[in-house]
Amino acid sequence: MNDRIYPDLATFFESTAMKQEDFAEQIGISASYMSRIKNKLVQPPLDLALKISKEAHVPVESLISEANEVRP
Repeated sequence: MNDRIYPDLATFFESTAMKQEDFAEQIGISASYMSRIKNKLVQPPLDLALKISKEAHVPVESLISEANEVRP
């Protein structure tokens, strides 16, 4: 993977050849959970957010920001 910083997961998946399902498997979560994180329906725990941030080159704030609305 390159060192480019992506503003969020949606942009990461749109801009790279990485499939969401493959990325989810690579970091050890289900594809459906990855989808919910990408669509900002849930915020991952901090340890997972840090792992996603590192692997996908996205700011951790884009995953856990208080500004994100989390839906039940």
